[in-house]
Amino acid sequence: MSEELLSQEIPKFKPDFQRGKISEEQFWESICSELNCQTPEGALWESAFREALSHRKEVYHLAYQLGKSYKVGFLSNTEVAAAKQFNKFHPEYFDVKIFSCYENSIKPESQIYELCLEQLQIKPNQAVFIDDKVENIAGAKNVGMHGIVYGHLTQLVTELKSLGVDI
Repeated sequence: MSEELLSQEIPKFKPDFQRGKISEEQFWESICSELNCQTPEGALWESAFREALSHRKEVYHLAYQLGKSYKVGFLSNTEVAAAKQFNKFHPEYFDVKIFSCYENSIKPESQIYELCLEQLQIKPNQAVFIDDKVENIAGAKNVGMHGIVYGHLTQLVTELKSLGVDI
């Protein structure tokens, strides 16, 4: 199949995959059924994720620093394979770790932010949500959280300081 056809089909099934409603096998079966092609064998998504995963050391370092004074949560729209990979990169820096695939909810749906707030035991106006997607920041703001669209580390630190976060 062409990359173009595949990129048209993935968004149709990815939300259910990220919500944990379908397995990776079901994800590929659905796509291949639409494209009338053979279903691949093995965990393609998992192996591709493992190969593509990059560790942003500076962001983890910031989480570590913030964790000395604040509660720090990690909230991700992701699949089971990616959630498993997370544990290779300092999960101890986060007080709460929420993965969409285990919660049947994805950003920007309000319930996933509310779950994070509940588990952190904080009020929405006490939280700063950071994400690289504008629509996910909008979802956080809809539940009363502060939001910062991540561009780069210097910009993030500047915006956190402007919100009164002591770094």
